[in-house]
Amino acid sequence: MVSRHKAGFTIVELLIGVSIVAALTAITLPAIQAARESARLTSCRNNVTQLSKAMIQFEGYYGYFPSGGWSSGWLGVADRPGDSSQPGGWAFSVLPYMEEMATRNIVANVPASQAAAAYTTLVTTPLPGFNCPTRRVAQPLPTTATTFQTASGPVTVTKATRSDYALNSGSKGSCPDLEDFASIIAAAGKLSGSGKKVTICHAPPGNPANDVTMTIALMGLSGHQNHDEDRMGACDTCDDPVVAATPSSLAEGDQWRKMSAAQKLVTLTDMGIPDVQNGMTSRMSRLKAAHATDGLSNTYLVGEKYVASQTYYSGGDAGDKGPMMAGYSGDTARWAFAPPAMDTRSNATSTAVAFGSGHRAGWNMAYADGMVRTISFSIEPTLHAQLAGRNDGPGVIAIPPK
Repeated sequence: MVSRHKAGFTIVELLIGVSIVAALTAITLPAIQAARESARLTSCRNNVTQLSKAMIQFEGYYGYFPSGGWSSGWLGVADRPGDSSQPGGWAFSVLPYMEEMATRNIVANVPASQAAAAYTTLVTTPLPGFNCPTRRVAQPLPTTATTFQTASGPVTVTKATRSDYALNSGSKGSCPDLEDFASIIAAAGKLSGSGKKVTICHAPPGNPANDVTMTIALMGLSGHQNHDEDRMGACDTCDDPVVAATPSSLAEGDQWRKMSAAQKLVTLTDMGIPDVQNGMTSRMSRLKAAHATDGLSNTYLVGEKYVASQTYYSGGDAGDKGPMMAGYSGDTARWAFAPPAMDTRSNATSTAVAFGSGHRAGWNMAYADGMVRTISFSIEPTLHAQLAGRNDGPGVIAIPPK
């Protein structure tokens, strides 16, 4: 009689098979992950491209790029254009050019009794085009500040969407070179009430020995750039990238935006520092393409910003605290006095002002002519600063467009 055995695997054969599958997975998984990240990087580049096109179309229609808004304490007002009269940030201004007119109209012609509900809807509406897929999915996150000014009065929101992209506000931060203020200080000294000293840079709290100028005396000031007491320190030694006061009403904001730089220096509690920037946006700005005297192809426009990885979904990063529809702050604008950085767990003020991303390959930046490049984190600091400044001499970047 012929003996018959059931077909099957021995334990040894099964273990060998599992080992082979595990080895193949270990070999192919990095390639799969790399392919996925490459796709996410491409998607992020597309987001930056669409944002830059929206801003360029905006400039073509109005004659100037979107303003940075008034301050982080104001949300967008639908019946105002995106120039210095718009309290909200650039993200609110470009919504119509991102095929999001319906989102902007959520707060159009809203009665005061319905303003809170309308603005809550506005700031919590997910907009994927403003988020990098490597970093996070578009969704509302907790906000640090909860009360914001609107045309209908203050409203309270507890959650809001964020943008992973920020406009280029230049290379100066809140501590511009003192010589940049020479003519402004001279004019301010002739105004009534200008005999006081004004704060230019805020030193870190609890560190009075820090070598950062705190005040400048306007009256009788001459040769100020040669006096130690009038010398500006490094921007990253300040406690905030921008210390911007918040107008209490539309009427007050309209008064502020019509002041000269000298009047702001004397009158406002923040001395108008946020208005003296050398990028493509600032607080209450109305910058045209012609203002980029270095050339549009040599000037940053909008790019990825640094966000601490541990705060992606908590909304607690120092430069990612409030609604992306809010006005000028480090949440919506970045500077090039700090080097670009790949996202880490660090949640420091020094990184809250920087461009950066969660990509290993670099960070995406659109230039003012619409060209988008993925730039290395190791870009030379002087070149980085030159590319952020619109009028400080052209920088030439040795990275071919992709």
